[in-house]
Amino acid sequence: MTNIKLFMEIKIDGELLKKAVLVYGTRSQERMVIEEIAELLDALMKYHRERATIGNVNEEIADVLIMLGQLIYMLDPSSEEERSVEDWINYKLARLKDRLDKHQNKSINN
Repeated sequence: MTNIKLFMEIKIDGELLKKAVLVYGTRSQERMVIEEIAELLDALMKYHRERATIGNVNEEIADVLIMLGQLIYMLDPSSEEERSVEDWINYKLARLKDRLDKHQNKSINN
């Protein structure tokens, strides 16, 4: 597994993520993904009610990104029959770009 590189240049050690899955097990880490996402949702709701800081939200984002890296390792297809996460990201970013371009053109023409 290679490093996961996000738009903000964050790199996560793929071998460390793989080791966590091997040590703790797939089912355990799948449940942990759900737990960390729930904690991020909670932190965001508290932030919007001014009961949490950006730092609290950032901490939960970090946890979610780490767990998503493990989830990608566990579930990303190795066959050509299914799109990989990277393929889906590229597709969805291209679609977003098209939508933004159309929106910008619409705004210019109005």
